[in-house]
Amino acid sequence: MQAEDFKALQRAAWSAAATPWAKWWEVFERGAQSVNDRLVELACIAPGQRVLDIASGLGEPSFTAARRVGPNGLVLGVDFAPDMVARAAARARAMGATQVHFEEHDAERLALGRQFDAALSRWGFMLMPEPVSALRAVRTHLRPDGLLALSWWAEPERVPFLALQARACHELFGAPVPCEELPGPMRFGRSGAMEERLCQAGWTVRASEELTVRLRLASVTEFLTFESEMSSALQKAVEQHGPKARDQALAWLEAHVQPYVQSDGAVHLDSVVRLATAAAS
Repeated sequence: MQAEDFKALQRAAWSAAATPWAKWWEVFERGAQSVNDRLVELACIAPGQRVLDIASGLGEPSFTAARRVGPNGLVLGVDFAPDMVARAAARARAMGATQVHFEEHDAERLALGRQFDAALSRWGFMLMPEPVSALRAVRTHLRPDGLLALSWWAEPERVPFLALQARACHELFGAPVPCEELPGPMRFGRSGAMEERLCQAGWTVRASEELTVRLRLASVTEFLTFESEMSSALQKAVEQHGPKARDQALAWLEAHVQPYVQSDGAVHLDSVVRLATAAAS
């Protein structure tokens, strides 16, 4: 598939995903907030600065950065899915966060006509057909000593909330396994894979680190509902194989999630995130 055709499908898919993401926002962000905080720290964001957030989705880490830059700063969150942008903007208005704005842009062809002090991206570049092009575009929008802080997922075996759904769809329906050539949430799990792309795009990698986040679901039932509503891989299997595919996948997931069930019945999925800081010059 050509990159533009793929992006058109992805734009529609992510816009459609805005509703379930909004539903599960608080559950997901309880685990992900530590990533937001760390990205802001790694980018050395300070009061009064101008910050660019790439692939901001429903608004993180934009909102975390907005609290740091304060009323005299500016945060611009960009995403290519219009429904995501609309929901993030509505959330900003409801919060009265006048220093954060959201706009629809393609990160691979970014042309904002302005410069920023720092840039952030949480789980964004791994989903793009041409991540190196996007990384180059972002670099042109930072001042010479500006920093980029970004995150992505580690190897599949260390990211169970994603790996379980991917394994289910692969074993049951023959879905492809994650690889570096194809956009996807576990694309750059290999150690050093993202750092290589940063260097190709002209960045200087300052530091890399890992962080463990916990997705906590109250029960196996809630976990299965979460996967059914949030897993694009599962939804694609249903489109291709019919409604019975959902029942098959959920039965597989229920059996394989048992090692993560706690004594109180909650499901704890501890997953490893990789983060890096890179300099524009």
